[in-house]
Amino acid sequence: MLPTIRSTCRLLLATAVAAGCGDPDAGSADPLDGADTAGDVADTEVPDTTPPPAPLTPPGPGFHTAGPWIQDAAGRTVLLHGANVAQSTKYTPDRLPWQGPEDFASLAATGLNSVRLLVHWAAIMPTEGELDGAWLDALGDRLDWAHAAGLLVVLDMHQDIFGEGFGDNGAPAWACDQAQYDAYEPKSPWFLNYLSPQVAACFDNLYGDDAVFSYLVDAWVAVAARYGDHPAVVGFDLLNEPHQGTADLTDFVPDVWQPRQEQLAAALRAVAPDRVVFFGAPPYQSLGLVAEFTPTPGPDIAFAPHYYHPGVHDGGEYQLAYADDIDHALGAMAESAALLGGGAPGVPTWVGEMGGPTAIGTMDLYLGALVTRFAARGWGFAWYSDDKDSDFGLRDADGAFLPIVDLLAHPYPRRVPGPFVDAELDLDARRYRATFTWSYDAPVELWVGADAPVTVAVAPVASPDAPVPCAQAEDAPTGAWTCPPATAISWGDNYSIILEWNND
Repeated sequence: MLPTIRSTCRLLLATAVAAGCGDPDAGSADPLDGADTAGDVADTEVPDTTPPPAPLTPPGPGFHTAGPWIQDAAGRTVLLHGANVAQSTKYTPDRLPWQGPEDFASLAATGLNSVRLLVHWAAIMPTEGELDGAWLDALGDRLDWAHAAGLLVVLDMHQDIFGEGFGDNGAPAWACDQAQYDAYEPKSPWFLNYLSPQVAACFDNLYGDDAVFSYLVDAWVAVAARYGDHPAVVGFDLLNEPHQGTADLTDFVPDVWQPRQEQLAAALRAVAPDRVVFFGAPPYQSLGLVAEFTPTPGPDIAFAPHYYHPGVHDGGEYQLAYADDIDHALGAMAESAALLGGGAPGVPTWVGEMGGPTAIGTMDLYLGALVTRFAARGWGFAWYSDDKDSDFGLRDADGAFLPIVDLLAHPYPRRVPGPFVDAELDLDARRYRATFTWSYDAPVELWVGADAPVTVAVAPVASPDAPVPCAQAEDAPTGAWTCPPATAISWGDNYSIILEWNND
């Protein structure tokens, strides 16, 4: 469940001040009352119904973190429901996604509000120390297209099997010794290649050689310096599924990878101070292992684990007994986020990859088990991946979306002006319910679906019969609604969200 949100001292103080402060002469006689005949103007003025200022000040430009939540500039908690764009970039010569402006728009029309956009070190810096300005320009085009569609973006420095020297993607070939590539013998399935001593040696070299690692820092800084203030960009996912090389699996995160992540975070913060940095760990969270982070000293840090059930990832059908495995794995992720944040509930958790083969007959059950648990924890996620006619792809060969997109983009709140208290998604009843504390002077944003649900209700918990009016947002895909604060908003009070939709 979501962590309980307690009223802060500032909220209590604001309430006390509003109730107990006023005109110091309020108890004295009205000097206009009496026998005068000129008219008692003060007694006939229309009362001022303007609500008092919201109790909390928004964090300012960009995106930030507050406890376990990602916040926008207005202070709203942001839930990212999205997809990776795209697996296919691993295999195209230009390392760019196939999606054009209309494809980003069609993705947004499904109700998903974000993408994890894959970028590649080898594309940014194909020659040692030299940036590819044309590729960076092309990346900017994709960010503009995403923004025009209303999508948020997390930029992901992607890698598989270290990089291009091993015939895969990520690091440029010059980032490791050619002798390692020459001695390499590829295996199938692909992930067994992480067991290669040559692959491990290249990862060891990346983490251990300051000069090599500085080039990765330079590549990231080049991206962030150009696009760290782009309105679509939420933040930076530092390295996809980092492998531990020959380091001990338990010691790798605290002793090797976390210091390097903090180095990257500091460099990114210097050029893009108003964005979130997503720390990662090897993909063992799917097995329920905890990443042994130590508390990070930097601000605006989030955790970006991945989840694939081992029994489903390679084509097996989902079994109901797997629910216990999912709970164990998500518990390990929550513990990792708590360690990174110096205590529960820790930093925000966003599951940067999740999914499985779309052809399995039990995908709806599997995906339902995941999204209901993510909703209860207040976690965002990104399906892997928005591709056509591929095992894990969201679209068929013609580009039409598969039915599972409706589960990924079930009705949900996209942004709420304060922290969540709790949430529950009941797919059998077709109901999403949540509670949040209205702490900032900003509207609620909802995805209710292209066909409006039976119920869309945002109301004070204490006064459910006094809902806040909600309606279709202007210049947004059909189904994106907004609920602006009314004059009667009680700042600092808990509000409920109830979304119910048809069973058809």
